[in-house]
Amino acid sequence: PGDDVVDIVGYDKYNAKDGLPNGSAISSTFYNLVQLTGGKKLVAMTENDTIPRVQNLIDEMAGWLYFCPWYDWWIMSEQNNPSKWVKEMYQSDYCITLDELPDLKTYPISGYNPPEEEEPSEEPEIIYGDLNNDTIINSNDAVLLSRYILEIIGEFSVPMKTADLNGDETVNSVDYTLLKRYLLEVITQFPL
Repeated sequence: PGDDVVDIVGYDKYNAKDGLPNGSAISSTFYNLVQLTGGKKLVAMTENDTIPRVQNLIDEMAGWLYFCPWYDWWIMSEQNNPSKWVKEMYQSDYCITLDELPDLKTYPISGYNPPEEEEPSEEPEIIYGDLNNDTIINSNDAVLLSRYILEIIGEFSVPMKTADLNGDETVNSVDYTLLKRYLLEVITQFPL
């Protein structure tokens, strides 16, 4: 997917070997992902067997947004995450745990000023007869008008009054005739 739908890129770290944990911060992977996204995306360790050691994260400056070990055996076994390492991580200032997060439903927002409501802007200038909004009145507009009159289409991408070329608040074959006359240079303006 493109940048318009991706906010976070992630990597699944499973590098414990031979029954031994691996507390690496895998900084080379972290920096490859940062470089891959031009430094414009958050980088997370979306799954892992062994939680990186705090000191490795600090020393290697691998600022993973978050890590996410599996539950049960994955987080509790000495094979994947020695209890000393888990305690070290969750008690460090490097890691924010759920109990340290504010209640987002009642958390006061200080220093935030909601944007002032903008005055309604003036209605955009209408170019009568320009039904496809390309700022040119041509045969494309005549085709759109005929399709509307024949009920092939139900609306235009511009306000309906753009097609009301005689100002009678009705879009019909009279407006189509006026548009054709304008295109054939029989008239130079619409009778509004």
